[in-house]
Amino acid sequence: MDRSEESEPKGDWADSVYPLLQSSGPDAAPERWWSAPAHEGKVRLALLVFVATLYLPNLGSFGLWDPWETHYGAVTTHMVESYDWVSPWWGYKEKIGTHKRQGNYFFSKPIFIFWSEAFFCNIFGRGENKRL
Repeated sequence: MDRSEESEPKGDWADSVYPLLQSSGPDAAPERWWSAPAHEGKVRLALLVFVATLYLPNLGSFGLWDPWETHYGAVTTHMVESYDWVSPWWGYKEKIGTHKRQGNYFFSKPIFIFWSEAFFCNIFGRGENKRL
C-alpha cells in the first residue's frame, strides 16, 4: 500500500470533511464570512442618516444646563449642613415671617444624586473658598 493512500481518509463522511481540512492551513485564503461585506459602507451611511434624523431636529431645544441644577445644589447644601442624609429638603425649615417653614421635601430625583454631590462638596468645599 502506498503512503499517500494511507493518509487519505476513506468513506462518505471523510470525503466531505477532508477538503475542509486541506483548506484550513496557514496558507489558505480567508473565508468569505471573515471578510467585510461589500455593502458595509451603505449600512454605515444609512445608520448615520437615521441617527441624524433622530437627534438633529431636537438640537438646541434644551439648554446646556438644567434650570433645576440650582435647586439640586440647594438640596445638597442643606443635606451637608444639617447632616440629614435621608430626607432631602428644598427651602428653609426656619420660620420666615408668619410662615412656620418655607419649602418642602424634594423627592423628585433619586437620593444618590444628592449623596454624590454632597460627597464632592465635602471633599472640595463649597462656594468661592473651595479647596482645589
